[in-house]
Amino acid sequence: MKRTPLRAGKPLARRTRLARSAKRITTRTVSQRFAKRRDPAYQAFVRGYPCALAGRQAVDGRWHQCRGAVEFSHVKSRGAGGDDVGNGVPLCSGGHRWDAKAWHVMGPASFQRFWRIDLEEIAASLATMWREQEGA
Repeated sequence: MKRTPLRAGKPLARRTRLARSAKRITTRTVSQRFAKRRDPAYQAFVRGYPCALAGRQAVDGRWHQCRGAVEFSHVKSRGAGGDDVGNGVPLCSGGHRWDAKAWHVMGPASFQRFWRIDLEEIAASLATMWREQEGA
């Protein structure tokens, strides 16, 4: 794309009002989309369980040390389309924040091999228990 220098005394071309409004994205529609996929009751249910990494020994021989309160951690990120039900595991603050950095560096498959854990299986079993509890 060739750029032309601005000339003195010549104003910049402005877009019309209709063109400006057509490109505008409001935050309200984005937040509503994510709000439909949230389930605070399910998150509280998952937080009631102990950390999924508690008592686990990594491949390198170190043991996971739980730190802080249990948090709801998505297996598949919300940005990638992960809902809450069937997609969350309980992790302590240490596992969720510090060890999750390794998740992003290694990738999910390597992270799960490193900790010898299947987070998708844990998330699925928690969702099954939730549905049974809700149906009863």
